[in-house]
Amino acid sequence: MAPTTTEIAVFAVWLSWTCLSLTPAARKNGVFALVLPTQQVLEQLVLGSHFTFAPGLLDVLQSRTSPTISYFKSLPLHLVKLWAVYLLVLERPGHRPKVYIGCGTESRSARIGQYNRGENLATYVQRALDDGFTISHKGLLCWSPLPTAAERYRLRALYLVAEAAFSLYF
Repeated sequence: MAPTTTEIAVFAVWLSWTCLSLTPAARKNGVFALVLPTQQVLEQLVLGSHFTFAPGLLDVLQSRTSPTISYFKSLPLHLVKLWAVYLLVLERPGHRPKVYIGCGTESRSARIGQYNRGENLATYVQRALDDGFTISHKGLLCWSPLPTAAERYRLRALYLVAEAAFSLYF
């Protein structure tokens, strides 16, 4: 039986809260303590934000083995207006593939478009490209519709935590 959206969301909340709670205060922005003060607040935000998670993500997160690059290459890409935690697969013949995880929380879903145009690239992505790697796939780990103005501040914090949690996990 496939996991439900709630099961995936609960695991993502646990992963994100673990990341937040184990990081020393001196190493994280104090805004997180104000915006996401408890695991319950984090959970309410995730469950109330119409989050969608990539197919098979819970199985990958709970697996005893690392995901294969083919899983990362199977991640969906939606270019409609949304906020997302995305993953790039970078490859170069004769080298191990690399993955880069980031989030797009602009007023519209423009981050993937910047990668398509080669604009405003993340430092490590630019470094990999300079070393001869190419972006072979762009996919989304989780996403939600564009938030209202009132939701943006809290959701941006949530996406930054999710980006960090997925980056540490993978």
